[in-house]
Amino acid sequence: TGVTCADGYDFPAGTTEVTFTVCDTAGPYTMAGCASTVCVRPTEASVDFTGIDEDLNAPTFKADGLVCAAGYSGTPTPTVCTAAETTYTVTGCAAIECTRPATAGFDFGAAVETSLQVPSFDVTGVTCMTGYATATTGVTATACATAGAYTVAGCTEFSC
Repeated sequence: TGVTCADGYDFPAGTTEVTFTVCDTAGPYTMAGCASTVCVRPTEASVDFTGIDEDLNAPTFKADGLVCAAGYSGTPTPTVCTAAETTYTVTGCAAIECTRPATAGFDFGAAVETSLQVPSFDVTGVTCMTGYATATTGVTATACATAGAYTVAGCTEFSC
């Protein structure tokens, strides 16, 4: 009694204890009841799991080759699960955050910056300042590729 599973091992479904079988002849007795803990891959929008080298068995766990998904930056770090059939965790990828630019000719007074994070970037309401013409396509705001200012386009200075 009092025997538990080693790290990386757990009781399979329907099992709650280690069992012992007495030997019939001189020699070791046998124990049963622990199985390798198997993790499940998480569904993290911030992580690109394409092409990873993965071993989901807890005793030999690895998730090599993880990269942050498009719109995220950082260093993804996987952590083994602690119970069978639960997801391992991945931390270290954060949404790229854009900032408002200071581009001449654009008026940000009515701008609505719903989201400055790249995965959900949404900026509307930027207009041209007095003395600038709006392009036929209108004024556009485009998310930054790395942390920094987003770009705006569509205003041209009048020239006489």
